[in-house]
Amino acid sequence: MTAMEECIKNRDFAKFADLTMKDSNNFHATCLDTSPPIFYMNDTSRAAVRVCEAINTSAGKAICAYTFDAGPNAVVYYLAETEAQVAGIFRSIVGDKTGWDNSRGGTIQAGEVPKGMEIAAEMLEKGGMGQGGRRSTSVNTREPESE
Repeated sequence: MTAMEECIKNRDFAKFADLTMKDSNNFHATCLDTSPPIFYMNDTSRAAVRVCEAINTSAGKAICAYTFDAGPNAVVYYLAETEAQVAGIFRSIVGDKTGWDNSRGGTIQAGEVPKGMEIAAEMLEKGGMGQGGRRSTSVNTREPESE
């Protein structure tokens, strides 16, 4: 917790991203290690992880981070300065999902999907099946509330 507080205080996004993704991965690994195992993540979740990893690899540094609460839906963090790049790639993959239809989401243009992530992009685009057979992929581009 101290390390996370430090990276936030120092505005160190790379360290924040690393800690966030490791914490998420450790939580889900622990869930899988229970008896019986708990499967919160699904194929769509794992595709979102692969997309984030591909974005970071393509950028040569961490420009986005994923986390999952106790469920299959990814939360992707990025800085305002990389929004066009990160959200643009997600827009090109899941642009047909709801959530882009507001003042902020409407300004995000689809970006180029990095090479080598076509299978993950396809899985993310298809989305998993949620409760009641509904697709579980959705997008939220609302403005954060002011402090």
